[in-house]
Amino acid sequence: METLYRIVGIESQSQYDWLAQQIQDLNQDKGFAIELDKDIVRLNRQEELLYLRRFLAFEQFSLVALDPADLELDKAKQLRFKNTQETAKKMRMVLILNAFFTVFEAFFGWTLNSAAILSDAVHDSGDVLAIAIAWFFEKISDREADNRYSYGYRRFSLLGGLITAVFLLFGSAFILITSIPKLFNPEPVHVTGMFWVAVFAVVVNGYCSWMMHKGQSANEQLLNLHLLEDVLGWVAILILSVVLRFTNWYFLDPLLSILTAAWIISQSFPRFLNISKIFLQAVPEGIDPQVIGQQILDLDDDIDGLSHLHIWSTDGEQHMASVTVLTCRLTADEQEDLKQKIRSLVAKYNINHITIDTVYDPDHFIQRESSQRN
Repeated sequence: METLYRIVGIESQSQYDWLAQQIQDLNQDKGFAIELDKDIVRLNRQEELLYLRRFLAFEQFSLVALDPADLELDKAKQLRFKNTQETAKKMRMVLILNAFFTVFEAFFGWTLNSAAILSDAVHDSGDVLAIAIAWFFEKISDREADNRYSYGYRRFSLLGGLITAVFLLFGSAFILITSIPKLFNPEPVHVTGMFWVAVFAVVVNGYCSWMMHKGQSANEQLLNLHLLEDVLGWVAILILSVVLRFTNWYFLDPLLSILTAAWIISQSFPRFLNISKIFLQAVPEGIDPQVIGQQILDLDDDIDGLSHLHIWSTDGEQHMASVTVLTCRLTADEQEDLKQKIRSLVAKYNINHITIDTVYDPDHFIQRESSQRN
């Protein structure tokens, strides 16, 4: 009878190619008919599952059973490798456009005597440096693990996001410092020039934001926040230029700068805290180790207890875990079956890599009540 499974934990094309080659060799040597379609495998015999699990355990992959009726509904989870090269190309284009536009708005902000435009030019100069750093780290974040970085280079993308958040916060603080005094001593601005600069800015920044809006990593999301903030800020300046054309409420110019800076801080500071937690190896959001620990204990009557359950994330997307399990199961196949159950359980929490150590305790010497601890 045909059974379907999803392989969880494939992070790179080289891992996928290795697994595909192992399955091909296995089919030739054993006469199996294992089918691999992206991360879905089709098995026809129990023996195929036993052999396949060896390869999966070696690479710390998890195997989750699928219902054929739900396969079409499960397309959102299909295997997709992070296209870092494409992301880096988009970042490079965003970098070039922002560098050009920063010079453009600095010139016209000074010419038009607009605090809003000048403060945004200062902010965008920091953006350019932050985008350059984010682009550099994104380019190298897809490198695979080596002897120096055994978990790979994924955290370099996260580091780019952290630096971007810092630039956002310091840039916003600078805007507040320079704009608050002008709020009490407003100066006239060149309204017509402000209007056309704002129109051009909305077009340029809107295009950059559109290119980056589908980013998933913390680095991409914070960069998109940069760009979205620029779009909204310039839309506000565009509206301000229309208002000032019919009024002399010049205090709105620095007020707009203050409101923009406050919005940036409110959006970037929580992201800064979240990235910092990831670097400090905090348990990922939405995961409760006590709940997972209890679920592991309830998986099988042969699990007498567990200890040293640790859960962390490499970059906010790829979660890792390790645990020590007490069991009365003796043979390697029995223990591997137990490990597979645990891998399948934690896979639904997006924990794609878990190291499971088993301690053989046939006489139940270590009490279950006291063994679930860190």
